[in-house]
Amino acid sequence: MLKRRTFLKVVAAGAAMSGRQVLGAGSGAVRLRVGFLSDTHVTPKPQSASRVVAAMQLFRRLGADVVAHIGDLADWRYPEGWAHYRAAEEAAFPCSGKRPEFLYAFGNHDALNPAAQKNPKIPRMLDPLESFQAMKEALDIAHGYHDFREIGGYPFLIFPQSFEQGYGIEDYEREIARVCAAYPGRPVFVLEHEPSYNTTYNSSFCGVRRRAVLDRYPQVIEISGHKHSSVFNEAAIWQGSFTSVQISCLQSWYGLNVGDVVRGKQSAGVAIMEIYDHEIVFRRFDVETGYESPKPWVLPLPLLQQRPYAREVRVAQERVAGYTDGGAVEVTPDKVPFGAVEVCFPSVPAAEEVMVYRVEVLRQEKGAWAPCARRDVFGEFYLSLNRRTGRLGCSFLSSQFEAGAEYRFRVTPQGFFGKLGKPIETAWTAPAKAPSTVLWQLAEPMTAPKSVARGVFKLPIPLSAAVVAGKEVRVTAEVRTVSTHPDLLTGPAVGIGDKVIWSSGYLAPAGDSGWLTYVFDLKGKKVREFAFGAYQFESYSVQVRALKVEALC
Repeated sequence: MLKRRTFLKVVAAGAAMSGRQVLGAGSGAVRLRVGFLSDTHVTPKPQSASRVVAAMQLFRRLGADVVAHIGDLADWRYPEGWAHYRAAEEAAFPCSGKRPEFLYAFGNHDALNPAAQKNPKIPRMLDPLESFQAMKEALDIAHGYHDFREIGGYPFLIFPQSFEQGYGIEDYEREIARVCAAYPGRPVFVLEHEPSYNTTYNSSFCGVRRRAVLDRYPQVIEISGHKHSSVFNEAAIWQGSFTSVQISCLQSWYGLNVGDVVRGKQSAGVAIMEIYDHEIVFRRFDVETGYESPKPWVLPLPLLQQRPYAREVRVAQERVAGYTDGGAVEVTPDKVPFGAVEVCFPSVPAAEEVMVYRVEVLRQEKGAWAPCARRDVFGEFYLSLNRRTGRLGCSFLSSQFEAGAEYRFRVTPQGFFGKLGKPIETAWTAPAKAPSTVLWQLAEPMTAPKSVARGVFKLPIPLSAAVVAGKEVRVTAEVRTVSTHPDLLTGPAVGIGDKVIWSSGYLAPAGDSGWLTYVFDLKGKKVREFAFGAYQFESYSVQVRALKVEALC
């Protein structure tokens, strides 16, 4: 049973949506209406299913014929989580009334072993097929681990993230080819947890073999989750040789930003797909506040005769609001001597056009102002209008500055496909820094870039430099990276850790990054191997001209 506070919150959200127009952007009758949700990550706590409750109520109000969950239903393989999810379904769609057809794509978290949380010696992953069978019984799922359903004359293929033994990529293609041939001229919906490679947002690290298959079938609309994006992210839909749509999570969404480890942001996004005779419309909702995006995604039929969501089309059409009134960048040291500096800035009026704000620190280099550090900050596009604050910020550690030197802070709005708006900037002179002791530094800077093909580059550091009792250890590196990968956010991730020395959140910009300073604090981590590292799935070049380890006093 849901707590009273959670229940009232869900009811309020439902009241906010009850007056909204339920017809989509399309013309004529809706042939089929499908509610999509993903990555609900329900736990044994009943309140963890509150957004599922709100989503099911939305689907009921809008008359969904199908409700499709795209994977990671429970955070681990929690029977209690399955029970909370089923209770939310049955509350919205009682067994005595008209019920939609329920579909489930199986995700990686659906087979995670809860016992491994307390005992790392226990296998983390349970058998996926056996886990699905248990979930099938708990939720009364009517289809198989991978299966086919025709609903309202439209074909749906359901695939798990991991195929079981005896079913592989050849079987996957065989089934897609069979269904596409059986439904000529019709969209074929492929539901699978993991998106195909380099399609929708943050998909450049997965789905390579599936992408090679789907490239041959223009009828396909792939519906995926897994990446914990926001349904209000314009890069969550893609058209190339087929169409791919990434459904928002109902937990926390993350993302990849240059120079930043992204913190989780709460997400309550779902999508409603409405099929018309001549188009397919994806409407995007926040189930907690009732907010609906004013820009539904509209796919003309037949598919790919027009490609409004092709990447090259979106790049050419993108318009990003800039700062028109000058604005103000506020730069405030945390203390004097300072250990970090806080940067605060306003958002632009058209917040839904801006994916990130590029915050750059510039210094004089060879007579010109050049970026020496950068952190990208997600904009407020993912928030309902009443939750946007209009103020954003980030911080930079003191090791990125020299006391008494002059710097400029520049903030530039950037769209979902790389378009930049008009920036604002301010000048700043660094005050005295908090004292530190240099433990080790690179004697010979790299004079030429080192090429790395899909792997790890590491510069070893003496382990003794990390072992300083009672001290916080900081690593500062000046790095230049070059990558030809087409993603907007690419280049190596860099950082300090335990076995593999990297942090997946610190990304260098695409192309030639220029010289940028990265700073990492160990913060008491046990270090068995100490190195500065760079890691990436694609080929790149890296050059390091300064590397220093210091203990903060």
